[in-house]
Amino acid sequence: MWRLNEFNLSEKSHTVVRLAVHLPDQQAIVHQDGQEEEAVARAATRQTTLTAWFELNKNDQDSHNYLHTDIPHYYTFNKSVIKWQKWQQGGEQVIGRMPVVNIQDSERYYLRLLLLRKLGAVSFEDLKTVDEIVCNTFQQTFNDIPELWFRYKDALSEDFVQQYSEDSGPQYALAEIEEFFKHYNLNLKKLKLPTVHLPDALSNLPSFDILVEQQKGQINAQKLNEEQKLVFDILKAIYDNKEDTSRLFFLDGPAGTGKTFLYNTLLHTIRGKGHHVTPVASTGIAATLLNGGRAAHSVFKIPIVLNATSTCNVKTNTQEAKLICDTKLIIWNEAPMTHVHAFIAVDTLLQDLANCSLPFGGNVILLGGNFRQVLPVVSKGSRSLTVDSCLKKHNLWSKFIKLNLIKNMRALETERKFSNWLLEIGEGKSGDNVLACLPGEIVVYEAVDDIISDDPNDRLTFPVEFLNSLTPTGMPPYKLNLKPGCIIMLLRNLAPTKGLCNGTHLIVTELQRNIIEAKRIGSANGKTDFIPQIPLNPSDSNMPFKFKRKQFPVRLAYSMTINKAQRQTFEKICLMLNNPVFSHGQLYVGFSCVKSFDSVTVVAPSRKIVNCVYQEVLID
Repeated sequence: MWRLNEFNLSEKSHTVVRLAVHLPDQQAIVHQDGQEEEAVARAATRQTTLTAWFELNKNDQDSHNYLHTDIPHYYTFNKSVIKWQKWQQGGEQVIGRMPVVNIQDSERYYLRLLLLRKLGAVSFEDLKTVDEIVCNTFQQTFNDIPELWFRYKDALSEDFVQQYSEDSGPQYALAEIEEFFKHYNLNLKKLKLPTVHLPDALSNLPSFDILVEQQKGQINAQKLNEEQKLVFDILKAIYDNKEDTSRLFFLDGPAGTGKTFLYNTLLHTIRGKGHHVTPVASTGIAATLLNGGRAAHSVFKIPIVLNATSTCNVKTNTQEAKLICDTKLIIWNEAPMTHVHAFIAVDTLLQDLANCSLPFGGNVILLGGNFRQVLPVVSKGSRSLTVDSCLKKHNLWSKFIKLNLIKNMRALETERKFSNWLLEIGEGKSGDNVLACLPGEIVVYEAVDDIISDDPNDRLTFPVEFLNSLTPTGMPPYKLNLKPGCIIMLLRNLAPTKGLCNGTHLIVTELQRNIIEAKRIGSANGKTDFIPQIPLNPSDSNMPFKFKRKQFPVRLAYSMTINKAQRQTFEKICLMLNNPVFSHGQLYVGFSCVKSFDSVTVVAPSRKIVNCVYQEVLID
């Protein structure tokens, strides 16, 4: 029927121009048998699409605005004169494509990567030039960390030399570098840097002055209201009583009831007695609210991908295990956001470390949170799967003693109605547009993407251009557009003990080639933080392949999802409900980020707003 109706058997929408990727004097040569020498001599004077691009860049400044793969869209390759010429008309339906190169052919592979990134190159030597230094190979232009260390060793070691000595300063600098890269499963050996023994003084854990902690604990204890004082007295009495078997507590309190203040009062008081406390949270941003807090996944080495049999990756007889065993109290903030499989894994870990069959190894555990807020995220999960992922629906929940805070401390006295209204709710491309309005030039940072696979053929199946087009959840874009003065949000935990964690908001002060200088919003000391480019792996396990992206772990933060806003407080917000909330607690979290009615503006296509609440989660 198709042929009888004379329908087209084939159709072409675009013209694809194949672009050469070859090393110097290694272009393909076609010749007749016996005419090899003539063919080589002819090829020496004949341009390829690549060498003709070099010549174009020497003579045409406009071409410096386009990458090698974009040239066919604006220029046509005239085979009669062997050079690129600007289109007089057309070009819109032309695509440039470079052949995929196997990574085992390393020099051509890295040459191809350079052609995907460098504008206006005039020669192979120009492609190999970095900071006016000509590298020996194309691969060397991408990675020469040892050379960076030896070139900038004095600058990197300057502070440590002043604090210690001329000889030991560089050793402390290397130790600090290794401590930083531990978060990314890298060490000095992998980075091909000189190895050192990490001094105890550079432990990742913050140190606390006992006298200062005592003073802070006493001051905070005097500020507790009656509800907080009751919980404080219960925990203070219980953490040192080894005979009491009821050592598991859950503190429930709506937003603004002072849970965080109570946690920190407990932390100061117990540390003031010289004891060790472990404050953790389900998210990095929630961990920064606790004095010395860290992400639970980091402390207990909880796997990212969880199931019912997952175990924590803390080995016995290690420093991490010793710190956990020595703790007098574990405080876990925003516990309702964590999947029950994580609690099961931590329960097993603590029992193994303490050699005790009691729940959580007999440790004093204080979980805290608000089941009116968002629940664990279950990929493609139904309502029943989401509810079943909560701690409340597991046998462990029956072991916990429930404590409650009700009085709202965040809302102003004149806005108690807003607090009550929140309780009723709980129980029942904008960034780029803002960036364009800021003064100054946009700085574009391009990432480096690569497939994670032992099979070289995977790089042929998923070329780097395809990886560049992806922006998985929780990842920065391939092209990151920023300006000085713009607001950004961290997407990874860089230094949780220093407040640089997933969800932290900062204002960019300076954009350098390999570093972003920024100041935290609300930071009283005005300290400048330095954000480096790091390797990032998507957490989406549904992708048919794994890849890594080296990019600054940030994105513009003029807007954020409701889930990301949990545990943050703002002066004013605009709640965009163009699409209705779809999960338990989202509407409650959205409104609870502010203190009063006049601090929130709602944008919705209709006056009717959906409030999604899973009542079964709120019932004990």
